[in-house]
Amino acid sequence: MKSIVDHVVTELEPGASPARVCLYERAVLELYGSLYGVHRWGDEMQRAMGRDELREWWLRKWEGDGLSAGTLMALWDRCIDVIDALGSARLRDRLNFMRTRIRRR
Repeated sequence: MKSIVDHVVTELEPGASPARVCLYERAVLELYGSLYGVHRWGDEMQRAMGRDELREWWLRKWEGDGLSAGTLMALWDRCIDVIDALGSARLRDRLNFMRTRIRRR
């Protein structure tokens, strides 16, 4: 996802500092973690939201931290399917791991 974020940010904000690019990366990684992280405490709200509601909440949160709404929208559009695919694969692998451990007992 880092390459997607780097590409989108340099395309939409050509003079963005490395620190600003890092903030956009953090925003995307935090979204992934809140939806698919194994440590579920504190992320119930994000998991309970519909996609449109989650997108609006995420945009407001990071816009409040000084990031551009246009760049954030572009990142959402480019990254949400990747986030879902990676998250589904992670959950599937975790489930298979747990099944294997149960069978061994």
